[in-house]
Amino acid sequence: MSKDLELNFLLRVVDDDPRTLDAVTFMLRCEGYEVAPYLSPADFFSNDMPSVPGCVISDIKMEPMNGIEFYKEAMARRYTHPFIFLTAFADIELAVNSMKDGVIDYLVKPVVAEKLFLSVARAIRIDSLQYVGIENKRECSKRWDRLTSREKQIMELVASGKTSVQISVILAISERTVQTHRSSALQKLELSSPADVGILISHLKE
Repeated sequence: MSKDLELNFLLRVVDDDPRTLDAVTFMLRCEGYEVAPYLSPADFFSNDMPSVPGCVISDIKMEPMNGIEFYKEAMARRYTHPFIFLTAFADIELAVNSMKDGVIDYLVKPVVAEKLFLSVARAIRIDSLQYVGIENKRECSKRWDRLTSREKQIMELVASGKTSVQISVILAISERTVQTHRSSALQKLELSSPADVGILISHLKE
């Protein structure tokens, strides 16, 4: 995916320990992520912007609402962004049950930066598909296979940030022909923007 077509993802960090909250927030910001820190689920529900794609990184041992209760309340409110749980207490049964409920990862404190970054990258990949209305990678392939060879060629150039005029020069075809193929391809893909196409193609190449 072209860098200028990437979505702006927001990482929400929820932890009632200010020191841990600051440390995780600092770690993620140093990696280049936009981060919104919250000291409680109540703070999160009052101030978060669900329309912004990303994920939630939450402590489990919180009061008065713990992480599992927080997650269930978020699901009850139809909150769709992936959750990553952090805890100082390794609990295999809790981890397994959390995964079954849809939480994508469970990391033990003190958090290892590399493991956290891998989990965040996975969460963002999952949420980017949800953002454009695609359930999974299989659905990406299904939609991509609807396109003709020329449409695929044009969509790859669209995803790289090229305009219709630039594409017409590269492929030695008229701008009108490019626009016709582009419109047809977007309709078949059920997408509406270059950023959406970039997301789909990035998943196909994983």
